[in-house]
Amino acid sequence: MTKSRLIIIALLSLIVWACEDMHENYKQYTKENIYPGKIDSVRVYVGFEKAYLAWELPTDPKSKNIVVKYGQDSIVSEVTVDSLVVSGLTSGSGYEFEIYSVDEFWNKSVKAYKTMLPVSQMWVENNMLIPTPKVKPVDGVHTDSLKVKWTSLSNDFMHYVGVMNYSLKKDGAEVAAGEGLSDDWENGNEEIKFSDLDITASYQLDYSMRMIPRVSSKDIVDTISLSKTMTFVPNDYALKPAYLLVESNGWDANSFIKVNAIAEGVYRGTFNLKHNDRIRVFETQEMTTDKQYGYAHFSSGTLSPLIVQSTDGNDNMELIHADGTYILEIDIVSKKVIVSGTVDGVYNGLPQLIPGRLEAENFNTGGEGVGYHDSDGGNNGGAYRAEDVDISSGPTGNYNIGWTGTGEWLLYTVEVLETGTYKVDFSVASPGSPGKFIIESGDTDIVTFQASGTGGWGSFQLQDGGTVDLQAGRHVFKLKMDNPEMNIDAIVFSLQ
Repeated sequence: MTKSRLIIIALLSLIVWACEDMHENYKQYTKENIYPGKIDSVRVYVGFEKAYLAWELPTDPKSKNIVVKYGQDSIVSEVTVDSLVVSGLTSGSGYEFEIYSVDEFWNKSVKAYKTMLPVSQMWVENNMLIPTPKVKPVDGVHTDSLKVKWTSLSNDFMHYVGVMNYSLKKDGAEVAAGEGLSDDWENGNEEIKFSDLDITASYQLDYSMRMIPRVSSKDIVDTISLSKTMTFVPNDYALKPAYLLVESNGWDANSFIKVNAIAEGVYRGTFNLKHNDRIRVFETQEMTTDKQYGYAHFSSGTLSPLIVQSTDGNDNMELIHADGTYILEIDIVSKKVIVSGTVDGVYNGLPQLIPGRLEAENFNTGGEGVGYHDSDGGNNGGAYRAEDVDISSGPTGNYNIGWTGTGEWLLYTVEVLETGTYKVDFSVASPGSPGKFIIESGDTDIVTFQASGTGGWGSFQLQDGGTVDLQAGRHVFKLKMDNPEMNIDAIVFSLQ
């Protein structure tokens, strides 16, 4: 065999051996996947300039690191993890995230994708505005103590999480500070009270609240703090007064009477009024109809005999009592006027009206020897009033005077609305043969009533007490007892 043939045979053998070796090397790759494990079940949570990404951890042992790529940036974990936080997302546009694993040779898994629009600072500034609180006097009137209240703190764009820090300053110096955590913060209510305020000074209130932004009405992961400053003068929150014109004082701009508010839209004052005085109520000290609270829009509720609409063709109220000192309470919200008297000794501040029913238990105040005389101490019936007059409740829910004795008496201030002759009836009860009741006015006995038995202490009957002539105006009646042995409920005066 020639030398050249030997060389050819050797080369062919080498080629065959190399091919067999390549085949064996190739077979090892056909048995393995060159890609590391894929990321599964990717979830993304919105944060403030952040994204919170989570997934199921790859089970492939070749996965060594996790890569999150977004735009030109990327994050590579040092080991395999099941979540990553991506920060610094300040853009108002959406982000697309590529998430995949890599092995030690930087072979990449199949990529998973998620998109998200983070809450940016610009989004917060455009959508999350904490409200300015409402400020009112604690007692409704005096501005040296104010309550500062926030409502409706949670809405479609933010969720209040119940922590609010505040600082109150006067002339730059802090006078109060704290955390205003309300018991009702979950319902969006927060309140702080400040007392001992200088009502004419300027105050600065700085407050910050912890809020969670909401996207599509869902809370994001992060909580942020929003701050605001407001300045105020306590007297700015004083309730506005009303102004009255009273006919007997004059119908001119110099005769306005200021009436302070006791609540929002409710005014009360004490006035000296004349019989049939007409009254006008104004919003300001201007005699113009657009500033007048017209009486035609008011009612006097259950006390209609005290005040009526004037018949002079104008929007006036007219007092139909006699001259006297009265309390007027005017409610422009519920459209009611309440009038009561301030006469010394009058129970509940209001004379009992004639014609009408004089309730026996509504005797004058002042105590023993002034409003009444009772021969024994204490209230034997224990009802209605804590005084030494014996009062019990009747079967129909009314109160009556009981345990009556000779020489006892009761005073009543009454207002007779019209001069005339009145029929007098007594509502009384007694099982036996009782004695007399006598009504005295101005040291003169004007009614003497001889009672009759009714069959029981609770069996009340209306019995005839005769008639009496009365002059219109205010009077003080003394009800005197002459061996009465009777319960008395009321005295009824009817104009004949």
